[in-house]
Amino acid sequence: MSDPYHPQPVHGQAGWFPDPTGRPGLERFWDGMQYVDRTRPAGGGAAGWYAHPVQQGLLRYWDGTSWTPDARPEAIDAAAGWYPDPVHRELLRQWDGKRWTHKARPAGDNPAPAWYPDPEEPDRVRFWDGQAWTKRTAAAVPGAVRPAKSGTGSTATIAVLLTLAILLAAAVVFIIVRSEGDGSGGTTTTSTSTTSTSSSTTTTERPTTTSTARPTTTTTRPTTTTTAAPTSSSSTP
Repeated sequence: MSDPYHPQPVHGQAGWFPDPTGRPGLERFWDGMQYVDRTRPAGGGAAGWYAHPVQQGLLRYWDGTSWTPDARPEAIDAAAGWYPDPVHRELLRQWDGKRWTHKARPAGDNPAPAWYPDPEEPDRVRFWDGQAWTKRTAAAVPGAVRPAKSGTGSTATIAVLLTLAILLAAAVVFIIVRSEGDGSGGTTTTSTSTTSTSSSTTTTERPTTTSTARPTTTTTRPTTTTTAAPTSSSSTP
């Protein structure tokens, strides 16, 4: 027999039910298959301080529609000391009697050296050496990229854009030079771009014809020597 004052979740039926973790005065949402990480004061609740949905010994402020980051020890006049951290279950944070300080440490009497949530950066973890926090940090989720801080992101963006502009200009010049180098046929090609202008003129020289003088032939006529016939003298005996 069902208890009308303590309804139980029904498979396939979503709704709000008393928080199974035992946090007083809270309800947790059942999605029809299982409980999810959604809590609220019973019945929706008016704005005010309620039991912290995560940390024992703390109260958290409900604005009437959702939880706010504001949290404090359960006792109104809580003395200064170490209390559960409002955000991280693994940590303790110092309360000065009026507000939270920046001092935090792992929960427990003698926390072992290990990685714990970073007390100042929710998306990071920091190494505790057993006595104090070190400067060693890492992303809480492996592979996550740490967001750039103010100013650094703008400078990095400008540097990237400038690099891209230089690479684009170099590519344009390379294409122009290469196209000129592939030209043929004595054509003068002029390429113009917004980055640079390059002109190239092809000059064709007319070949020089060398005339070879014909050799002069000299014919020497042979000299004819005429020999006179000897004169015969006749003597009359």
